[in-house]
Amino acid sequence: MDIYLFNNCTDPVALLNSSICSSLMLDFMRKIGNLNPYALDYPVCLTSQQMRLKEHLYGDSLKYEPCTDLYSTNYLNQADVKAALHVHNDIVWEECSRTTKYNLLDKLLPMEKYYKILLNSVSHPDLRILVYSGDDDGVCGTIGTQRWIYDLGFSVDKMWDTWYNEDGQTAGYITKFNTPFSKDTRFSFITVHNAGHEVPTYKPKEALELFSMYLHNNI
Repeated sequence: MDIYLFNNCTDPVALLNSSICSSLMLDFMRKIGNLNPYALDYPVCLTSQQMRLKEHLYGDSLKYEPCTDLYSTNYLNQADVKAALHVHNDIVWEECSRTTKYNLLDKLLPMEKYYKILLNSVSHPDLRILVYSGDDDGVCGTIGTQRWIYDLGFSVDKMWDTWYNEDGQTAGYITKFNTPFSKDTRFSFITVHNAGHEVPTYKPKEALELFSMYLHNNI
């Protein structure tokens, strides 16, 4: 970590504009190895040879399919699918577009303040906000999400209550915050146990239950 501090690579702007910081970041990623940063304990998409080895070793025990994104991309790039979607034949679909360019610094603008603005707005006294986090996500880690939520300054109503899925297994934990305009909380933070970044991908049953709880206001 000292080498990152020495080269000012903990500063987001420097990280984007420094070749030294870029090299350090690439070296760090190589050291991590073949992991899915969005779901640290889940398998990654492998070559066909590796897939056969995985099936030999693990059989059908892994329900999560790590190559779903690849399958979707291959499907969308089929000529008949493009024709059905009425898109140009020369379009090549990718999971993340490199065609559309964004100002990288815009990605670093803080959005957390808007949660506080919305919850304190007299124009939205009935607005309810739920933030959820898969605890296996290494990109937007639960501890980081928890930190900015607490930094908003809302006092805690209930902390780390356990919630369960329909099988009676621990699905995660719920923290509720005191918010203005209502005696009932309008702001909750929920973790989803063993879920990656895209919670429905890794824990679809818990994700549906979570969404239903929010819609019916019974978190």
